[in-house]
Amino acid sequence: MNFKNCADEASSVWSRLGKMWSQTGSRFSGAIGYLKLAFTPIAVTFLLYFGWQSRETLLTVIRDAQPLYLASAFLAWIVLHFVAPVLATLILNACGSPVTYRFSFKTHAGRLPARYLPGGIWHTVGRMVDFHGEGIKPSHLTVLVFLEIMLPAAVTLTYGGLFVLYARGFVGWGQVAAFGPLGGILALVVSYLFLNRQTFRSARPMPLGTYIKCIAVVSFFWLIATTSFISYLTAFPTAMGASPLLDVAGAYLFSWGIGYISLFAPQGIGVFEAVAGNMLVTPMSFGEMAALIAGFRIISLVADGVVWGVSRLTYLAS
Repeated sequence: MNFKNCADEASSVWSRLGKMWSQTGSRFSGAIGYLKLAFTPIAVTFLLYFGWQSRETLLTVIRDAQPLYLASAFLAWIVLHFVAPVLATLILNACGSPVTYRFSFKTHAGRLPARYLPGGIWHTVGRMVDFHGEGIKPSHLTVLVFLEIMLPAAVTLTYGGLFVLYARGFVGWGQVAAFGPLGGILALVVSYLFLNRQTFRSARPMPLGTYIKCIAVVSFFWLIATTSFISYLTAFPTAMGASPLLDVAGAYLFSWGIGYISLFAPQGIGVFEAVAGNMLVTPMSFGEMAALIAGFRIISLVADGVVWGVSRLTYLAS
């Protein structure tokens, strides 16, 4: 399939979502695109600056790192890639498009390098092109894209907010985090109501039971992601301090959710590190913590590369 055909198919997949935007919405979307391009290098520059300024402390922390926990974080992130395709398989089959888990995993793993292209959307676009090439209707892919955008944001903000609120009470970040479950639960309810209205009329109505299963899959996914992050931080005893695990879990989920809904920050880069660095109670300074948290992206990058490489070799061999 040449580039023009890919672009045409991607355009047809996204056209239904595009119709929901007015002219003002289109201009807003364009502005967000420019902000993303501008914000990414700024965020990376600041993280590198924090890392350089904190280099002596970070080197000491890294020297005391516990490899077993780093390995656990790496393996947990690999496991995530076997959970993620379950959601796409569940949604598309519910819409009336029979898709196997094998194919969902193949396109998920095969398109992983696109996750690191500027803009932060190309992994999704590539997968939609692959699904469309298998005969999946654009209307069904619209449902998939909609839920893949809404569910992670709602789930992470809900759980993250509840964990932080429970661990800290209604003070400081607990007051801010309280808005997480309020917005997250509202988003889950509104998304289900919106899902079965005219916007997606050419797709089957999704049963409530299936929608709850989708939420359960996303919840399980983020449980593993949180385990990976906690393992990463635990590898550095100086950074972890005496922070309760529930508080660390809440800070990770809530800060990731905030980064995700920050439209100007692809994959929440910069925003996630800044919020988490502020929320976590550790002996380290904000800049030191933000730089250390940014290192977690290296774990996910290497894990993504391993899954992509092994999947390519496996499918080529078969």
